[in-house]
Amino acid sequence: LHYARANPDRQVIAFERTTEKFEKFLGRLRTHEALPNLMPIHGDGIAWVTHGIKPRSVDRYFLLYPNPYPKESQRNLRFHEMPFFAYLKETLKPGGLVTVATNERFYAEECRARMLGTWGFELASEKVLGKGDEPRTHFEKKYLARELPCFDQVYRLPG
Repeated sequence: LHYARANPDRQVIAFERTTEKFEKFLGRLRTHEALPNLMPIHGDGIAWVTHGIKPRSVDRYFLLYPNPYPKESQRNLRFHEMPFFAYLKETLKPGGLVTVATNERFYAEECRARMLGTWGFELASEKVLGKGDEPRTHFEKKYLARELPCFDQVYRLPG
């Protein structure tokens, strides 16, 4: 909501797969002014991107606090480990950005290695968010209030 409001010239598509979190999002959406540039989607972002996004058409993706799937047996479920990521990369315009936020250090470190090594992105910025930073999500707000580290990484597709 905050990003869509601050960037009215951008079309924002917000995905949430779980019903409970999507309903909470819709509730927040109803209490704010209309945002014609925001399209909430209750569904699997992977399927939607694969079937609905054309190559070289996206300026920026935000992967904000995805499920880290912490068990080693779940590694293939992490976004940066999925074969799907090759298609996501194809949908980015040259110079396009992917922002990844997580509260898990292992996920941030693994993501950085994979994004730079396997996927060929450049690291545009990397920081650990703290108390003075404006939260982008309710997860981030909760983590910052608890003074937990929030790792913020931005990757650029060379081009």
